[in-house]
Amino acid sequence: MSTLNSQADIPAVSICPLSLSSTSMHLYHGFMAEKKGLAEIDMDDYQGHVGLVGSLGRFAIAIEAALQMANALDYDHPGVAMYEVVEPAGEWIRSNLGATDTQFVDEIIDSLNLFFTRDCSELRPVIAHHLGGYVATFGDGDSSSSRSSAARAAGN
Repeated sequence: MSTLNSQADIPAVSICPLSLSSTSMHLYHGFMAEKKGLAEIDMDDYQGHVGLVGSLGRFAIAIEAALQMANALDYDHPGVAMYEVVEPAGEWIRSNLGATDTQFVDEIIDSLNLFFTRDCSELRPVIAHHLGGYVATFGDGDSSSSRSSAARAAGN
C-alpha cells in the first residue's frame, strides 16, 4: 500500500469559492434527498443543519479539488457533475456514515470513472489530500485513521 508522504506529492489545485459553494449545496442536497430515518436526534449529532453543512465541507472540498483538477487536465464529460457525481456522493455519505476516508475516496473515484468515462485514478491523491488526511492512495481499503469520516465530521 502506498501513502502520500508529503505535500510535494500533491498537484496544486485552485478552488473557486463559488464552485465550492455549489458543490457544498449539491452534496447537502444529496445527503438530505432521503429524509426517511433522519430523526431530530440525528440532526442534534451535527448541531442542526448548519453543523451538518459544516461537516460535509471537508467532503465538498475534496470533490471540488478533483473536479478542478479534471478540468485542468481537460477531461471531457457529457453531463453535469453536480447531478451525476456530487449529489450521489451526498447520498452515499448518508448511507455509509461509518465509512473510512479511503472508502469515500474509492467511491468518488468510481463515480468519476463513470462520469468522465475514463480512468480517474490520477485524481486520487488530490481527493485524499483535500479530504484532510494522508489516506491510502492505493491498497486494500484500510483507512489511515481508526475513526470513520463521519465520526470525525461529527466531532466524535
